[in-house]
Amino acid sequence: MTEVELLFTEILNCNRLTLYLHKEMFLDKAKTSLISNALKRRIQGEPLQYILGKTEFMGLEFKVTPEVFIPRPETEILVETVLKIVSQLAS
Repeated sequence: MTEVELLFTEILNCNRLTLYLHKEMFLDKAKTSLISNALKRRIQGEPLQYILGKTEFMGLEFKVTPEVFIPRPETEILVETVLKIVSQLAS
């Protein structure tokens, strides 16, 4: 999914298919404001994960705020490598 799709599906609480199948969906003032604010924050360079307040790491969802680092895909590779080494040492 693109960043915009992620923002819209999260704010509208729907999946990607619903987003496209119900283009005529009416957005109330509150949802419009949330989307507008989220897009402004992203345009200003704020990471998508902070805007959404969550991210996925190794198949798990984690809450993130500006006070924590956002897990990167490279970190998943590092964790998988460490787990593999520990597993080999334990056997």
